[in-house]
Amino acid sequence: MKYLIFNNKKDAIARSDEAGAAKGLPYHTSGGTTRYVWWATSEEGGEERAALEIENNLGLLTAEETSALVDELPEDWVQGDDDA
Repeated sequence: MKYLIFNNKKDAIARSDEAGAAKGLPYHTSGGTTRYVWWATSEEGGEERAALEIENNLGLLTAEETSALVDELPEDWVQGDDDA
C-alpha cells in the first residue's frame, strides 16, 4: 500500500472527496452514500498529519501527488486507536 501524507485530516478528506467527484461516485452524482475514493488515517491528537491509503485509482492522482507517495507512514507517526 502507498500513502499520501497531508498536514491535517481536513485536507486529506477533502482530497479524497475531490477524487470521488472526479470518479463520479454516487454521492456526487445521484445522492448516494459512496463519497470517498481513499481511506484517511490520522495521527493521534487532533489537527495532526493525516494520510490517504492509496491502493487503487492511481489515475486520479496528479503527477505531483504520485511522486509524493510513500510506502510506509513516517517513523515518527503517532498511531491512533483507529490505526492499530
